[in-house]
Parts: sequence; C-alpha cells; structure tokens
Amino acid sequence: MFTVRNNIADHPWVDAMVLRLGRGLERLWPNEIQCRQQYSSVVTVDMDNVLRYASRPFHRALGASVKDLLNGSASAVIERWQVRSGGRPDPFQKVVELVEARRDDLQRAILFFLMRGEGAYDHAADPGHPATQALIKRAARNCEVGIHPSYGSFKDHSLHTEERALLQRAIGQDVHLSRQHFLRWRIPETLRFLSRSGYSEDHTLGFSDRLGFRASTCTPFPWYDLEKEEETTLMLHPFAAMDSALIERMGQGPDEVVRSMNAMSDAVRTVKGTFISVWHDRYLSGHREFAPWPAVFDQVVQHAKA
Repeated sequence: MFTVRNNIADHPWVDAMVLRLGRGLERLWPNEIQCRQQYSSVVTVDMDNVLRYASRPFHRALGASVKDLLNGSASAVIERWQVRSGGRPDPFQKVVELVEARRDDLQRAILFFLMRGEGAYDHAADPGHPATQALIKRAARNCEVGIHPSYGSFKDHSLHTEERALLQRAIGQDVHLSRQHFLRWRIPETLRFLSRSGYSEDHTLGFSDRLGFRASTCTPFPWYDLEKEEETTLMLHPFAAMDSALIERMGQGPDEVVRSMNAMSDAVRTVKGTFISVWHDRYLSGHREFAPWPAVFDQVVQHAKA
C-alpha cells in the first residue's frame, strides 16, 4: 500500500499541508479567505453479531452449548438458554445503550448492521427475528444506521442489494451509509456500485491491522473515478483507529488502547479534521471476556469530544 510503503500513513499529512496553505492564504488575503474547518468526533460501530444468543438458529445454539460444556463453561449454557427463553435480556443489547449514553459527546454515531448470519465469516443474528428487529429499530431512533455488507458482497452485488433491502424494511427508511465487512472491496467496482446505487457515504477507508490514515487524510472527500474521469457524489469517510486492530492485531491491552486512540484524536484535532473511530459490538457489550472495553470506549469518547 502506497501510504504504508512511503511512511505517510501515521499522520494526516494532507490535512496538515492544506491547513498551512489555508493559513498562508488568510494572511495574504484576510478579507477574502477564511479557513472554516472544525474538529469533530464520530463513533462508528460494526454490528457484526447484533445479538449474542437471541434469534440464533436452534442447531447453532445447541452446538455452541455443547462446545461451552466441553470447555467447562456451564454458566454460559445456562445464560444462553435463559436469554432464548425470554428469561433475561441478550447481553449485546447493551451496545446500543452504551452509544446512546455518549450521544451528546459526539457529532455523529453510526451503527453498521450486518444482515447475514451464515458462512464462515458472517455471524449476524437472524435479521427477521423480532429481537433483532427491535434492536435495529431502537438504534435507528437514536443514531444513524448503515449497512455492513457481508463478506462476499464485494464481488456479488446482488448480496449487497438484498441485505440493504432487509435493513431498509427493518427501519422503514432508505439506507445511504455503508462499510464493507472485513473492509473487503474492489476498486473501482465496489465504489461504482455504491455510487450508482444511491449511497452518499462509504466508511471502508482505513486499516484493520494498525492505526493510521490510509489516504493520509482525516477529512471526508468525494470519490473520483479516475478510469472514467468522472466526479461522483459518493463521500469517502476515512477512519483513524479500529478497536480490533489494536487489540487483536497489535496485542494492546485496555490502557494501551486508550493511549493509542487518544493520541490519534489529538493528531486529528491539531489539523481540525474528523476523528472517526471504529468499534465492534462484541467489545462494547462488556460481556464476559469483553468486560474491560466499555470503560475504554467511555474514556476515548470523553477525550475525543469536540
């Protein structure tokens, strides 16, 4: 990747250069030119699971229970079937509650819903189940909602179209925001599809294995089709940090993640850009092995707020 090979992915260099240029022009023509860029903080959440236990096929729930028993986790088996019987709420419902609680500290909060649950890489709860529908509707009342197209959708646009329709029916309105699952896309095919399908924003531009700025900018910009020499109205929103990249790929613990994300928001603040962070529902649920991460989220959001 060009920005990584040339060591320009660690900072929003484009924004820094434009800001310096703008300030220089302001000094030359103070009455004609003014830089109006303002820092903002945006939280995005990939809802890869939506729910942990509820609305899962019976055979999967049974298989997971056997696996839990073999691992000596009888409490997880009990919890799973209590949720499925309606005896207690699904623990992943707390994700929407957590984002709602921090809504006033953010310029935007966007939840990207995966609508496919079969296959090795797609694990979403049944989108037609009442529990799933209820959570998606609640999210749409208090946050923005986008589609998280499934693993194979980057090469099979019919999957994307089908999944978008499911989400639109669930919330009763059009969906214009997208982020590819596993950040899988083909350039320019995926972006052409999004553009002609009426999307206004794509949020796929970023790294899944490190911090940084894949396009050396932290400011949304319109995609330009170089092959066709065509302008489009599709805006690309580059993100600066992803929780799973820090935790799973870089091996960072909670305190390290807080420091890393805070440093990135500070870097974005210095150039008056948009700090977009990516989180995943499993971490924000705080459930069992994910217990430390809601507090990390709170600290990062508090530090990054405008």
